[in-house]
Amino acid sequence: MKQIHLQNERDIMILATIINDPHKKLLDDIELFSQKLNDIFSEIYLCISDFTDLSVIHLCKEMFSNTKIIERKGAAHARRSVLNFVAEHDSSEDIMYCDFDRVLTWIKMFPGELEVITNKKLDSDYVVLGRTKEAFESHPESWQATETITNKISSKYFGINELDITAGASIMSAHAASMIAHKSSHSHTDCEWPYLVKKAGDLISSKKVNGLLYMDINSVNFPEEEAKEYFSRLELSQKILSVLFK
Repeated sequence: MKQIHLQNERDIMILATIINDPHKKLLDDIELFSQKLNDIFSEIYLCISDFTDLSVIHLCKEMFSNTKIIERKGAAHARRSVLNFVAEHDSSEDIMYCDFDRVLTWIKMFPGELEVITNKKLDSDYVVLGRTKEAFESHPESWQATETITNKISSKYFGINELDITAGASIMSAHAASMIAHKSSHSHTDCEWPYLVKKAGDLISSKKVNGLLYMDINSVNFPEEEAKEYFSRLELSQKILSVLFK
């Protein structure tokens, strides 16, 4: 049975999120925290890759009202898909985008912070959610080394000090989300989405949070050799930044 969400006056934010979980890493945490997430967000829109384990898919369909199975074609495709999923419904609420493994880490470790964030109205069209020093330093060394360069370049481009563009989370107005869903086409969205907002002449800001820390469920499969690991992260950084210098 799907969980019923009772709206209250404080509900002002939608969660748009994605799952790719072929190994059932998220299953236990979905069971534990889905009702709490339903209580925090006014609506949750979830796009699930067709590579995800069936037990995860079935549980998500049970616990969340707005779910869609999509073809696994990379993170950018999935992120665009969920914004378009939200856009299919007429809403004026602000939207948080965050990968679902990150959302589960956040609600597990810093639930109060997540509640505070979701109950504040935006002061700009697009807020880049970044990591505090402690959250950033919880990530693998190869991530920190390469993402520091990406973030430095992004900070200079957008004119925002200590911008953490690679955290992969943001809050946007319904207007900005609709525009991004319509125009996004780049291979990587981390820089592209704020780039589109800046190009439209709208306001971008940033906020650092503790909840975007790194835990086992946020891991990815690295190449076996350490040198290749760093090289693959450098390639990722180049792809993320390329939209700014095309």
